[in-house]
Amino acid sequence: MAEAKTIAFHTLGCKLNFSETASLSRLMEKEGFEKRAFDALADIYVINTCSVTENADRECRYLVRQIQRKSPESFVVITGCYAQLKPKEIAEIPGVDLVLGASEKFNLATHLKELVKGDAAKICSCDIGEVKDFHDGFSVSDRTRAFLKVQDGCDYQCSFCTIPLARGKSRSDLPGHVLQNVKELAARGIKEVVLTGVNLGDFRNMEPGSGKKETGFFELAHSLDQMKEMPRFRISSIEPNLLTNEIIDLVANSDRFMPHFHIPLQSGSNRILAMMRRRYRRESMPLRSWRPLRRTEFWAFCTPGSARPAPPISCRVQSSTACGPRPAGRPRWSWRSASSCSASSRRSTAAGSTCF
Repeated sequence: MAEAKTIAFHTLGCKLNFSETASLSRLMEKEGFEKRAFDALADIYVINTCSVTENADRECRYLVRQIQRKSPESFVVITGCYAQLKPKEIAEIPGVDLVLGASEKFNLATHLKELVKGDAAKICSCDIGEVKDFHDGFSVSDRTRAFLKVQDGCDYQCSFCTIPLARGKSRSDLPGHVLQNVKELAARGIKEVVLTGVNLGDFRNMEPGSGKKETGFFELAHSLDQMKEMPRFRISSIEPNLLTNEIIDLVANSDRFMPHFHIPLQSGSNRILAMMRRRYRRESMPLRSWRPLRRTEFWAFCTPGSARPAPPISCRVQSSTACGPRPAGRPRWSWRSASSCSASSRRSTAAGSTCF
C-alpha cells in the first residue's frame, strides 16, 4: 500500500458527514495523497456512509460494485454511521477491503499502511460507549458557504433512532477552537458558516483550566455573533426543547445570524411523541415560539400521518414577519393536517409563510 497515492471520497447522508469527509480529505492530502474525483480512477476509494436513510445498505453496495467494475485493483474503505452499526455485514460485501468505525475513521492513513489487496476485509471498530474524543471538521468548496462541525453524538434515547449507537454520547468542540476554525474559514474567503452537529443545541464544553462555567450553545452563538471576521452564520437544525427564548432573541436581533430555524417537530400528537421518547410536547412549540421577532422564520417538519389518531393535527402556519403585514381578516394561525404537511410547506414557501 506504500505506493498508493491517489484517493477519492464519496459522502452519503447529512451535512455533518460532508464536513467530516472534507476533514478526512485534508488529512490525507497532508499525508501525501492526491485527491481525485470519485468518478475518476484512484488507488483508494473512501465511502462515508449514513445510517438514517433506509437505502444506506443499497447505496453502499451499489457504489462498491461501481468501483469494482471500473477499478478492481483499487482499495475500498467504508466508514461512517453504517460502518459502525453493521461492520460485519459491510465486510461481507465483495470488494470491500477496510471497515472503519466511529473511533477509527480519523486514523485512516495509519490503517491504509497495513492494508494488503486480496486479504479478507479488515474491521477496525470498538464499542460505541468507548468513543469519547471529539474530531472537528469543516467543509470547503468553491462556494462561499461552509459547514462547521461543533458537536457530535447524542445522549437522547429516542425509540426510533440509531444515531446514539452510531455516533456515541454527546460531546463538543472547545469554544475557543470553534472561534479559531471560523477565523480560518474567513481567511479562506468563506462568507457564511453553517453550524452543524448531531444534536447541535446540546453543545456544551469549557476551556481546560479556565475555571469558567460550562459554555452552552447560547454562549457559543453569542461569542460567534461578536466576530467581525464572518459576515453570516446559520443554525442547521435544533431540537424544540433546546431552542430557548435566549437563542431566539439572539438570532432575531443579530446582524450575523440568519433569521431561520429548522426544527424537527416529528409529530403533533403527544401520545406519539411519548412513544418516540421525544423530550418535548405539542404545547411547548406555539407558546415558546410566537414572539414579536424581527425577520425571523420558523420551519418545523413533522412526519406525515404521525399525528393520527388523536389529534389529527401536526402543522401550524404562521405569517412571516419578513413578508409585510398580513391581509385584513386573515387569521394569524391556520392549521394543516399531518398528511398535508409537506404540501403545506411548499405552498407556504411561495406565500411567504412558515410551516410550524
